[in-house]
Amino acid sequence: MADAAADPVATYLQRVQTNVELASGLHFSDVRRSSLDVPRLVAAIEAVLKPHQPGRFVIAGILCPEHGHHRFFSITDSEAADVAACPDCPAAVYRSCSGCPTSVRLDKCPVRSVITRELLAKGE
Repeated sequence: MADAAADPVATYLQRVQTNVELASGLHFSDVRRSSLDVPRLVAAIEAVLKPHQPGRFVIAGILCPEHGHHRFFSITDSEAADVAACPDCPAAVYRSCSGCPTSVRLDKCPVRSVITRELLAKGE
């Protein structure tokens, strides 16, 4: 973790961690203090994720004549599914992350990946 004295976010996160450790003793005042951090932490996570939402569909590769026009405009979910299912279209079709370069798939966005991994991690 970053130096708490130099980084106000690190200081805040260190305080939250201390509150969580205190709350594990099940003292009501400590649980209450720890619960006050939840709205701010959720807001922080939402703010970080806000620009990293589902972006445009990206088509990379060759398209058959029937789907060739999809390369030149934004396509819908069903059109993307049609291209992906077409045996004559060897192109890769994926949804990009709106907060990353277009070449980054939404499911490979590093910001979403690390937040998801940490939020869904099993407690130790």
